Amino acid sequence: MSGSCVRPPPPAPSRKGRGNIAVPVFLFFSLCAGVVAAESANGEVTLVTPEGDEQRHTLKGLSETELQLELGAVPLKDVAVIVFAPRPAPSTEGTAMHLRNGDVLCNAAPIAGDEAKLTFKGGALGEVKLDYKFLAAVTFAGKELPAADALEAFLKAPPPKEDQLLTAKGETVSGYLEKFTGKDLSFNSGGQSRAYPYEQLAAFRFAPLEEYKPRAELRGAIELRDGSRVTGKLLELTEGKLKFEALNGQIWALAVETLSNIAFKGGKLVYLSELAPSLAEEKPYVGGMPVVYRWQRDRSALGTRMIIAAKPYERGLGVHSFARLEYDLAGQYAKFLSDVGLDDAAAGGLCDWKVLLDGKEAAAGTAKPGRKAEALRLDLKGVQQLALICDYGPDDSDAGDCLDWAGARLLKP
Repeated sequence: MSGSCVRPPPPAPSRKGRGNIAVPVFLFFSLCAGVVAAESANGEVTLVTPEGDEQRHTLKGLSETELQLELGAVPLKDVAVIVFAPRPAPSTEGTAMHLRNGDVLCNAAPIAGDEAKLTFKGGALGEVKLDYKFLAAVTFAGKELPAADALEAFLKAPPPKEDQLLTAKGETVSGYLEKFTGKDLSFNSGGQSRAYPYEQLAAFRFAPLEEYKPRAELRGAIELRDGSRVTGKLLELTEGKLKFEALNGQIWALAVETLSNIAFKGGKLVYLSELAPSLAEEKPYVGGMPVVYRWQRDRSALGTRMIIAAKPYERGLGVHSFARLEYDLAGQYAKFLSDVGLDDAAAGGLCDWKVLLDGKEAAAGTAKPGRKAEALRLDLKGVQQLALICDYGPDDSDAGDCLDWAGARLLKP
């Protein structure tokens, strides 16, 4: 799920020079429906299936393969989300560490760092030391920062050949990192070394030493109450501590009271926002005009949180007419599930939508302002290609046509 303390950066560049559950459970909470669960008390959690069912249970423990509930064991592969507490409110305050796997550690202040490793102190995790090869970027919380779009452009820019820093005044400087301290970083640009106090910086990007390869086993995406997210292989939950293997192979531990929710990757559920479409076709209504609103992952086409008829969604695809996204499925999925509707941020839009399975229409409709999302539950057995289409609609215009494929996800058999 998306980190809420800062904008996540793109994948870091190349660096040079350095099914059904036996226990009846669940509501599709934070990743799809954004429903707020009550605070966990006495070990109570809300469990969520990939299909979207929910139920409250007392969590007794957790191992690498299953949850121990008061009614018995549940395989982790059959769970989409474990909800401990309400999703944290978005925040842009505090220094944050962006890791190579997309994780974000909020309020993680640098303590010291040489040419190989950075030591920082970060909230629930305490003091952590990481090789630079696992770090993608650091964002700072100065009193004066460049515009949000300038920071976003810096973080999403093409991979640099050297380390880069973005000053609070919006200046980009390339070179290589010398060291971190508790108050500044030393940076060498053009053969000249300079110490930059953190309050003068907006962000820093590492040019990584090697390509990062995500791990394939079932792993949990853990969201914390301070807005941080960390991903790893879950090991156990005992004595109020969740232990997991982090991206660097180390064992990290988190107190249960710091947890918001855990979503599972590598199990039965795959979000479309995690996949790259084989085709992404977009065109405005007026020929020759530039495409202004492009499709987005886990956001509306306007770049805002997805909301349909006042109901928020955390995962999905945001598009603007006309848009056609195709996905090669290779016959490996059983179901496609999604809520589809016009985003509340759209200004009076009206658009048609359609789902094609191997070129044949499987579902279609018209999205109108204020109308509740339509729930799709489509059989994918043997399907090779999925196509999602947002068209101009009966008003014959693309004005305000911001459609959300909210919670769009695939289920494996």
